[in-house]
Amino acid sequence: MKKILLLIALTPFISKAEIYKCETKGIVSFTDKPCKSKSEKIELNNNKSKSIKCGMKKPCTTIKTKSSLSYLRFKWGSTACPDVNDWKLAITKMNNKQSNAFKHTNSKCLYLRENTYVYGILETINFNGSELIKVKASNGINYWLERAGVMPVVEKTKFRPKNWSTDLRTLLK
Repeated sequence: MKKILLLIALTPFISKAEIYKCETKGIVSFTDKPCKSKSEKIELNNNKSKSIKCGMKKPCTTIKTKSSLSYLRFKWGSTACPDVNDWKLAITKMNNKQSNAFKHTNSKCLYLRENTYVYGILETINFNGSELIKVKASNGINYWLERAGVMPVVEKTKFRPKNWSTDLRTLLK
């Protein structure tokens, strides 16, 4: 009898959490409650991970919930592009040993200065061996960065920094 009780006590219980994919003004998020806007219930079976698509055939390997987001200050600066496709094209050019990988961006991409605050990481995707992260700048625009280029994080805080200003400069081509 004791062995049966011990076996029952050690058996993991599988909880079925509900996850909803929400889209508001083109921004995809995941939550445990249905959204007021367009939402889709995501089924996860037997605690196995599921590949979730965020539209435009881009896989989302990670999407953070608002409670896990922080203001971050990275040690290094990086090219910051509002469109992830600019990064994808640049990575393809770099892998093909082409020069001026960001020349195609026509000034859409900027340079995120080192030691400046951003909000995020909002989303993470992998492309051809590079991990790209989406962060929000103080101007309210989301930018994609290459994680390896900006790491490590030198400061992380849940509270908005006083006089928050993300230092973005024109990208030299």
